[in-house]
Amino acid sequence: DTASQFVELNQRFSSGREALKVGTPVQVWLARPQGVALWTYDVVEEETLATPELGAVQAFHLRPRPIANPSGVITAEIWFAPSLHYLPVRIRISLGGDNFVDLMVERIEQAASSSVRL
Repeated sequence: DTASQFVELNQRFSSGREALKVGTPVQVWLARPQGVALWTYDVVEEETLATPELGAVQAFHLRPRPIANPSGVITAEIWFAPSLHYLPVRIRISLGGDNFVDLMVERIEQAASSSVRL
């Protein structure tokens, strides 16, 4: 589904099963209410993001290609940070037209018994 793609891609990148490289496409199957489609993301650039609490973080920016016969207008651009175990540190969800939600990581909590700021 749309949300689990973030976990799937994180696992691929952090395990080394798939490498992030500018100019390389990344494909993932997504099941949505209207059906299943193969989505292709282009790794468009590596950039430095200024996060509120983690400071400057290097991340790869993935942008989705338009799909044939789209069933909706919602798409997501994703930024994955190698230094943070390839977690998505920014997600920009476009809802069609000029409507969007732009999410940026503030902190990352790890470990079962404590909070560790990276």
